[in-house]
Amino acid sequence: MGRITIKNQIRSIQRFLSKPNLPENIIEAQKEKLEQLQKRLENKKEAKKSTTLKKNWKKIRFYDKKNILKEIKKVEKELKGIENKNETKIEELEKKLEQLRKDYEYVFYFPKDEEYISLFSENNQKEFHEKMREKIDEMISQKKNKENEKIQESLNEKINEEKIQIQKKKTNEKTNEKTNEKTNEKKSGKKSGKINEEKIQIQKKKINEKNEEKKNEEKDINIFEDEFFKPNSNKNDTNNKQIKQLVIDIDSIEKKEGNKAKKFFHKNKNNFERNKNNFDRNKNNFDRNKNNFDRNRNNFERNKNNFDRNKNNFDRNKNNFDRNKNNFDRNRNNFDRNKNNFDRNKNNFDRNKNNFDRNRNNFERNKNNFDRNKNNFDRNKNNFDRNKNNFDRNKNNFDRNRNNFERNKNNFERNKFKKEIDEDQNNNFKKHKTNIQINTNQKLNKHIRFDD
Repeated sequence: MGRITIKNQIRSIQRFLSKPNLPENIIEAQKEKLEQLQKRLENKKEAKKSTTLKKNWKKIRFYDKKNILKEIKKVEKELKGIENKNETKIEELEKKLEQLRKDYEYVFYFPKDEEYISLFSENNQKEFHEKMREKIDEMISQKKNKENEKIQESLNEKINEEKIQIQKKKTNEKTNEKTNEKTNEKKSGKKSGKINEEKIQIQKKKINEKNEEKKNEEKDINIFEDEFFKPNSNKNDTNNKQIKQLVIDIDSIEKKEGNKAKKFFHKNKNNFERNKNNFDRNKNNFDRNKNNFDRNRNNFERNKNNFDRNKNNFDRNKNNFDRNKNNFDRNRNNFDRNKNNFDRNKNNFDRNKNNFDRNRNNFERNKNNFDRNKNNFDRNKNNFDRNKNNFDRNKNNFDRNRNNFERNKNNFERNKFKKEIDEDQNNNFKKHKTNIQINTNQKLNKHIRFDD
């Protein structure tokens, strides 16, 4: 099989659209595909054009950049060397430097889609240069605005992250307080855990019973007060103290029950938050299932279109059958043939369906293999970087050892040369010593002869 190019795909779609009696859904889908392919072809042509222009004008742009940078360095050196008194010369050099920077921007930001026209060309094209400089200034301003927008977005993101962290800290503090309360409850002997609906109902009943008891106690207290605080009562101060103690005890009971109600409220609040989180999870799962449903619906529509095509073919054959009903005997063989073709198409449809399922499974397997290979590639890349660093270290150590070896070699040669010189000197000294001994012996022999 040869490579299917974009042009061939466009031609095949155009031929397909030229056919009559096509459904509207298929025509719209094929037109969208055709527009996408045409855009891809245009982008490919533009990229090819830009690469060719880049290759053709690469050297000229390089030399222009080099010349402009040399002149910029010269002007900067002159500005450093000039004193502050020569203001006119400084202004001239600054203007020249600004012009050179604009020339550098002209070379650097020149559009890649157009043919490059050098600033140092023999043909003077000042109008073109001025227009291009204006265009390049607009491009640079747009880039700067985009960069500023990106910086602002990044700052806003950082601010939002800091706010989220502060909120998280607050929530963590609250959760820590709640956990401390729960631990205190455990120590006091109260059970922790989830509260079911039955337990909640039981607790409600208990609270109602306590409220009724409380009301009965209040009635008893009112009766007790009426008895003790009659105008003709002859009770002692001890009775008044007892009454006050009863009132204090009742207040303490009310406070305890209020604390129990608060704890009950916090527990229900935690259950509400858990249910809320579960609701959010179920919502996300619902959105995922919805997307999967949309995909399946699109696949169903495609299969429906294929079924409509086969249905149209069947309707055509049916019309032919109605026309040729009187000539049924003659056209019976043709009907059988069409029936066989229908069965074949049905079998082909089933085969294509099975092939689609197989290809889908193969795609999932290949996807998993791709993820594995990607992870292995990342590991190998990291190992390669480590080995590269180790290689660089070993190389540096090797260079050091080589330099040390050369130094030691030179020192060894020097010492060898010195040793040879010392040996020569020792030999000369020995020879000289032997000569002196010979001379002394000769002199002694002469003296001995004279004495004789």
